[in-house]
Amino acid sequence: MRKVLAVVLCLAAWTVGCGGGNGPTMPTPDQTPSNPAVTVTCNGSSSACNIAFNASATIGWSSSNAQSCLGNWAGAVAATSGTFNTGALTAGRDFEVTCTNSAGTTARASIRVNVATAPTTKPGTFNVTASCTTIDSTFQRANLTWTQASGASNFRLEHRQWSTGAWTSAGTVTVQSFAETVRNDADYYYRVTAINSAGETLGTPNETKACTSVVPPPPPPPTGPASISIDFIPPWMSTQDLRGSVKNAVPSNHKVVVYIEVAGRWWIKPTDISPLTTIAANGTWVSDVTTGGNDTLATQFAAFLVTNNHKPVIALGTLSVPISVNGADVLDRVIVSRSATPSGK
Repeated sequence: MRKVLAVVLCLAAWTVGCGGGNGPTMPTPDQTPSNPAVTVTCNGSSSACNIAFNASATIGWSSSNAQSCLGNWAGAVAATSGTFNTGALTAGRDFEVTCTNSAGTTARASIRVNVATAPTTKPGTFNVTASCTTIDSTFQRANLTWTQASGASNFRLEHRQWSTGAWTSAGTVTVQSFAETVRNDADYYYRVTAINSAGETLGTPNETKACTSVVPPPPPPPTGPASISIDFIPPWMSTQDLRGSVKNAVPSNHKVVVYIEVAGRWWIKPTDISPLTTIAANGTWVSDVTTGGNDTLATQFAAFLVTNNHKPVIALGTLSVPISVNGADVLDRVIVSRSATPSGK
């Protein structure tokens, strides 16, 4: 009877040692997870927000004690925190986020986005200001700000290089400022347009220059036949370069081929390995014509304007100038004597 009673007492107490040893410990029951909580904001505010007709808002949410959260908008992704852009809205609506913990308990929060009525007039006038800051030897930052345009839903930005370039999109914003990094080898112009569902208004001035190039602008588009000239002939026995210019030819699409006459023989310059001379963006060119032993004794100089796909004849002592104008890849030529008297084209 005493042994039975001892067993009963051990089972009842559970944690009391029996038979000289420690008995098993009572298992701790699973804890119930805390209830989830969620907070929703609109454009950073926990209160309802007001936006213009056809404008957008940013919905944000954060949670605690949740395994997942899901919004009530199309394409919502389950996440315990995040942001969502509503896209253009034409009517007010509520955005709700539901969060769930591991026990399946849910919490909900919502926020109202109020949308103004559709405008009946296009945006009001506004003024644009532009500036430029230097970043380094290659890049600059174009900065634009503008005054508020009444009734505007957003602003379209366009930019172009030089005053004659084609306008291209720089994006659309809802704020009153814009900045981008640009190279310093071109002038950059901008224009800003205020937009709503009733129309558009171009900012004042209609276009503004933000950044100025540190290099000369490109030459104007061709207005006549392409031509080449020799503008500087080095003096007799001089090692100075031969210099010239081209007109009505896009520099990046053309090159110059130079030959010199020494003792009745024609030689290509600068060398047979580098027979083409590059044309600068402003239409000028420079050629080293004293790369051989007797080059300082040259009596004539010939320069040809050619296209980039021209394969120059490598003259190394020929009796005559080896190429002629053909209207295809050889567009023009000029030949001058050491006295700088042209001998014809």
